[in-house]
Amino acid sequence: MLRRSVWRTALTAFAAVAVLLTVPLTVAEVAHAQTYPPRPPPSLSLSQLFVVAGDPVRFTAKGFDPNQQVVAVLRDRPSQPLGTFQADARGRVSGSVTIPRSTGLGFHQLQLKGQNPNLTASAFLFVFPRLTPHAGESSQQEEQQHAKVDAGIGPRQVGGAAALVALGGGAWLGARRLRNGTR
Repeated sequence: MLRRSVWRTALTAFAAVAVLLTVPLTVAEVAHAQTYPPRPPPSLSLSQLFVVAGDPVRFTAKGFDPNQQVVAVLRDRPSQPLGTFQADARGRVSGSVTIPRSTGLGFHQLQLKGQNPNLTASAFLFVFPRLTPHAGESSQQEEQQHAKVDAGIGPRQVGGAAALVALGGGAWLGARRLRNGTR
């Protein structure tokens, strides 16, 4: 009969505890201090939520770094900047941008993007196409503008609508025949 010594058991237990305590300490990464409370993201407010393409929109934003350069873009056209602005000493930016005349009908997201650090503020606005010409535009330009507005309805949309009408008529006729007992 083998009898383990008390010292051997104590030494084994001590070695196991030492390994369990030192492994997390050797694997742990250095903690980086962050500001508390965390910095809120930049915010953007617009002077109007509904705008006609070609008209200006005034904005104010806050939460950028002091003197940070900020670029205004529409999210669906990031390669076409609408303007470049600079934040003041308190990180506030205000200005006006003109929505491009070629902007389509619908919701668009206006973004103010700052770099180093990358900070972005955004707000949605609804753009209506311009239906009446500005002073100095010719009637040919007006016709081209109307053609762009009407171009949203194509043969697929007309065919789809016709198919839905035919399907609804067929369902109505089938229900009527079933109710009357004729097949």
